[in-house]
Amino acid sequence: MDMTTTKISPPRGLDAVYYMVKDLARARKFYEDGLGFQPTFVNDSGEWQGVEYELPTGQTFGLGKSDSAPWRACSGAMIAVENVEAHTKRVSEFGGKIHMGPSESAVCVMSWCEDTEGNTFALHHRKDGTVG
Repeated sequence: MDMTTTKISPPRGLDAVYYMVKDLARARKFYEDGLGFQPTFVNDSGEWQGVEYELPTGQTFGLGKSDSAPWRACSGAMIAVENVEAHTKRVSEFGGKIHMGPSESAVCVMSWCEDTEGNTFALHHRKDGTVG
């Protein structure tokens, strides 16, 4: 493989975090009714179907389904919430799983969870109140 020595600028940020899902309606119910996400864009027909949720900090979290991009488990998103314990309880109530937590460190409280589609994420709260 030829590698270039040309310098490029570093990434400016993350435009969106997307999780592929098996059942978009079920996933939407989990994230919207269970965790309180509010959709800002919905495409429910055609080759690609999905929903986006613009967060107060400007980032976007999305769910998508497409036969040309089959589901694979995703992991790693840490979703900032005010009350980790309350949100963790809702994960179970809306069909998700709790893998660990809530647990507390010197800087945060978090729970690692799994959505209805098999994707893992953390519910996270920084003790200093910052987000992002």
